[in-house]
Amino acid sequence: MKHIQRFILFVAISVGLSHFCMAQETRFSAGIRFGPSVPVGEFARYRPSFHDVSGNAVPGITGNIRLQYRFAKSWALTLQTGGSQNGQNNRKVIRSMQSSFPEGASVSYKAKKWKVFHAMAGVNYAIPLSGDKRFELQPGLYAGWCKTSIPGYKYSYAYGSSGGLEPGTIGTGFSKGTSLPWSFCYQTDLAFRFHISKRIALSLDVAYFDSRPVITYYYYEDSPPGLPFQVISGPGLGEPRSARKHYALSSIATGAGIAVKL
Repeated sequence: MKHIQRFILFVAISVGLSHFCMAQETRFSAGIRFGPSVPVGEFARYRPSFHDVSGNAVPGITGNIRLQYRFAKSWALTLQTGGSQNGQNNRKVIRSMQSSFPEGASVSYKAKKWKVFHAMAGVNYAIPLSGDKRFELQPGLYAGWCKTSIPGYKYSYAYGSSGGLEPGTIGTGFSKGTSLPWSFCYQTDLAFRFHISKRIALSLDVAYFDSRPVITYYYYEDSPPGLPFQVISGPGLGEPRSARKHYALSSIATGAGIAVKL
């Protein structure tokens, strides 16, 4: 008799949990999104020094994965992780270097890409655009942390006499890049969603992403601040001073994606 009671209790609990899970599964959805990323502001601006790669970014690509929980009729909590890649305008750096050398100088320069990883949480609000709610306008606001590094680069130049008595001038240099600390970031976006079925939705959106990482570096008194390199004190050089350099990672992205209710 006890075994029968336990079996009935087990079946009742299992049925109850299954109904609960079925009721909850429509509240969760997972999605993926990709699209172009266009740097704006300081992130896109070129500085007249190939050592200072604070920005000089060109359009690239961004993508993210989202997990969303709709806790009310129109409101949803969203967890998002993803990243972006943006190259640098190497031609602009080369032209700037050539302008500082004698005419006919041979210059090469190549920089790595900006790579930004982010993890954020936020809220979305769904605005129905049709009576059957298949079309939605979904604005969102997110905040979290991002990680990036100052891209490394390498360059070379040569100019001067060719085949004459005077030797030519050549030079090379490189940087492996510098890791920046984790920094606060936020994103705002506006998505247009079309539910092609009860479980699957397609989306088109536009988003603005922003982060301002800061690095502390050191310099000697006779060498003005400007380069994010940490130096070590040596005999006769005195103690280095510290300075802070701000970076900007602002971009506007458009993307297409798909979301599936779990």
